[in-house]
Formats: sequence, structure tokens, C-alpha cells
Amino acid sequence: MGKICTVAIHKGGTGKTTVSAHLAFLAAEQGSRTLLPKLAAEWDRRKNGELTPANVTFGFTGTVWWCCPAARDHTWQARVNIRVRWPRCPFCTGRRVSVTNSLAKLFPKVAREWSSARNRELTPADVLAASKDLVWWRCPLGHEWRASVCDRTAGGKACPLCADASIHRAPRRS
Repeated sequence: MGKICTVAIHKGGTGKTTVSAHLAFLAAEQGSRTLLPKLAAEWDRRKNGELTPANVTFGFTGTVWWCCPAARDHTWQARVNIRVRWPRCPFCTGRRVSVTNSLAKLFPKVAREWSSARNRELTPADVLAASKDLVWWRCPLGHEWRASVCDRTAGGKACPLCADASIHRAPRRS
């Protein structure tokens, strides 16, 4: 079983009581208890080398590697003290793009209208399906326009010229 270091409770300059924790961030090994088992389980043992959860504290400000069990490409670097406050995977929460949450993966039909020429080096695999960034699109008829990725995915918006033309071609009822 791992050991817990000291916890100091003190009053800061504001007079409010704060807790400054220096608790061991214990390894998720068989038979040992962990203070934060989910975080310890996401510790990337291969990329972090000799640095282990057993020798890192909550307040450690160095950057370490993490890996989410949801997908193999969900690996990232973050400081331990940030992970303690924000323990969620940035890929699962849509804050970083991966193979699992990209426009190319989630909306292949929309991704086919991506204007490679106008977006230069950026591809549908490089952007989140929920991105608010404006990019260029090209419909099958060759019309080009700018719209956010989320307008195309969540909003369902298509080519404005084709949509406008279909409105004008709609048969009139008498």
C-alpha cells in the first residue's frame, strides 16, 4: 500500500482556509490503493519511462503523457495538477481532434465536399466535426462557399447556391 504525505491546512492572505495537498499520486498496481485510480490508469507507462504515478504528487507541475482507454490515438501531454482539476480526456470531450472525432470519420458525406484547393494543407481528418472554424466547401456542381464545420454537421446546411436554386425551382401550387 502506498503512503500519503502531509496535508497542510492554512489561511492565505485573504483569511480563507485553503488546503495545500501534497498527497502521493499512487500507482495503479495490483493490490495497491490509489487516490485517483482513473488518472493513474490513464498514465502512459511507456512514454513516461521511469517516471511513475508513485513518485509524483498532485501539485507536480511537470508535463507527463496520458492515454485514454477509449481509443489508441487518445494520447496527450498535460501537467498532473491540471489533470487533477480537469480529469477528462481532451479527445473524448471534443477539445482535440483524433481519428475518432474528426469530420472525416463522423461525417464522410460532408467531408467529400471539402475544398482541398482552398483549405490548402488542412484536411477533414484535421478538424473536429463540431468545429466552429470557417472553411471552404465545394459542392458536386462546383459551387464554392465558406461555412463553419458545425454549420455543415450539426446545422445540416448545404451549398447555399444549390439550396437557393431548389427554392426557385419548386413547383407553385394554385
